[in-house]
Amino acid sequence: MLFCSRQRDGVLAVVSVFLFHELPSPARQNVINEMSRVVKPGGVIVICDSVQLLDSPELEETMEAFVQTFHEPYYRDYIRDDLGVRLQQAGCEVLRRETHYVSTYILARKS
Repeated sequence: MLFCSRQRDGVLAVVSVFLFHELPSPARQNVINEMSRVVKPGGVIVICDSVQLLDSPELEETMEAFVQTFHEPYYRDYIRDDLGVRLQQAGCEVLRRETHYVSTYILARKS
């Protein structure tokens, strides 16, 4: 799910909630590129999604079980991906990354 906060001179913020683990790898980058495109310089991108291995490697067994239990076709690739790197590739600076239980929150600013 995506949300935008629009002002007269452009989009100030785009927020994504539990979207990226549902997407194949190329689509993840396409969505991040589009988020970056619509946000004005200095605007922010906020991503909330499932935890990834780089955030909580101790949960790998649980994450792998999630793939099997809930038949998530893109989740295994997602947990090994780095959304921070993808944001940087789209011209954004990652300001903060936090993990809260099984969710990861990333705050980035468009350069």
